[in-house]
Amino acid sequence: SYTPLNAEGPSGHQVIGFARQQNGHRAIVLVPRLVASRLSDSDTPPTSPEIWEGTYVPLPPEWPRQWRCALSGEVVSGDARGGVHMVDVFRWLPVALLLG
Repeated sequence: SYTPLNAEGPSGHQVIGFARQQNGHRAIVLVPRLVASRLSDSDTPPTSPEIWEGTYVPLPPEWPRQWRCALSGEVVSGDARGGVHMVDVFRWLPVALLLG
């Protein structure tokens, strides 16, 4: 199944996301959009925490709290509400494929 995901917070409008689910396995795709307008100078990477601070994607409470990024291998933990924070998601790469 396909589930669109909507980011919330100061940079919520700059995140596109969706989830896929099959046989109890879930995958989340999160990508930034229009980030050039938020870069303070040419040395600021799109993974900079100042861009993503306070922005998160709420997830259903029955979904996993731990996700592994298939691209970086890093683990992203959800918060108490079950959402994932973009500061954590985009810490290593400016795109994420989270498996849980």
